[in-house]
Amino acid sequence: MNHPERKNELSPELLAVHALNFATANNAPARGVMFAGHFAQRPVIDGSEPNLIQTGVEEEFGQYTFKAKMPEDGTILQVIPRYPEHMGEDVIQFNPETLVIYRDNNTGIIDFFTIPYHSSHHPTFGFRFEQKEALGKLAVGREFPKDTVFADSPAVHGESNYTYGKNLNVIYMSHPNVGLDGYVISRDALKHFQFKIYETRSVEFGANEFPLNLYGDDLHYKPFPEIGEAIREDGLLMALRRFDANLAPAMVSRKDLQEIDYLFDNKTYARPGKGKIVDLTVIRSENVNRQLPPEMTVTLNKYAKALLRFHKEIVAFEERMVIDSKKRGGEGEIFIHPRLQRLIVESKAMIDYDHSRFRQGLTLAYRKEPLDGWRVNFTIEYDVVPDRGFKLTCCNGKC
Repeated sequence: MNHPERKNELSPELLAVHALNFATANNAPARGVMFAGHFAQRPVIDGSEPNLIQTGVEEEFGQYTFKAKMPEDGTILQVIPRYPEHMGEDVIQFNPETLVIYRDNNTGIIDFFTIPYHSSHHPTFGFRFEQKEALGKLAVGREFPKDTVFADSPAVHGESNYTYGKNLNVIYMSHPNVGLDGYVISRDALKHFQFKIYETRSVEFGANEFPLNLYGDDLHYKPFPEIGEAIREDGLLMALRRFDANLAPAMVSRKDLQEIDYLFDNKTYARPGKGKIVDLTVIRSENVNRQLPPEMTVTLNKYAKALLRFHKEIVAFEERMVIDSKKRGGEGEIFIHPRLQRLIVESKAMIDYDHSRFRQGLTLAYRKEPLDGWRVNFTIEYDVVPDRGFKLTCCNGKC
């Protein structure tokens, strides 16, 4: 009995991650499981490029990466860089985050989103955002449709072509340094698989400790590296020393403040190596009575003032919206998203907001404990080139 011919096709909607592999129908099931596991664990590499043989699913994957995009059809109301570019002594090398406030054209609700320098949803791994053309057009009064992308993963090429590996010349042969289905890779090719990792550290001091001058000299007091600068090769970010009036002559001279007492000083380390500060915030609290000497706080004040300026602009935006509402005959009510309302309340706490009409009983705290005099938050970026101990795999799960 003759049966009609039926095509034996694998539906990409049912294959999920396996749909990225053009040869999945010819792979053993165990190899397919290995590929899916490896794919979920891979970092975003610097040298990724489109596959020579594609299945078409790459375009779909590229639409769902971590990206900074327009949440809804909206009009831009305010663009606030955390550290804006300007001239003067207090210049900060680059801006790690930009806050964008917009009005939803459909609902009229005011909300915000951020365009950060990097993305990291893991304790270690992450990537630096790649700026898109729309970012240069971002300005107050401009309208953007929903899902307009301002910054995206470097793994996305073009509009949405998702890339996750590197095309290399491969030779299959017996080799004394590998077993089973292992690889030997040229050192010159390793640079294509370089990726970025990020670490965060926080340091509090002020009431009982003061920072040492680790990154300065006799004329400049610099307790930590600034944004855009490299950390020490040993990973030491900051060192704190306890106040002791009896030992002050021997512990707080210019030379002593540049030398670490590894036995008694309180030290904060990051990962050793060539790390670079890519984000830095300094929060100043008035919860303590002891004040550091002005020479110690030059760098601290530069970042603390810049952060306060950022939060003052957020509060000023709300005040301006209330005034505009009254000018249009309203009662001063504005429709804002709860997410933006929370940000405004936090900004008022940061600047110790004390308005006769909008008085806020807020106190700076971390984990329900009042902050010390100063709190410094670091984000350090490292470039990692794979070496011995790293795992390399292909689309067929071989490694």
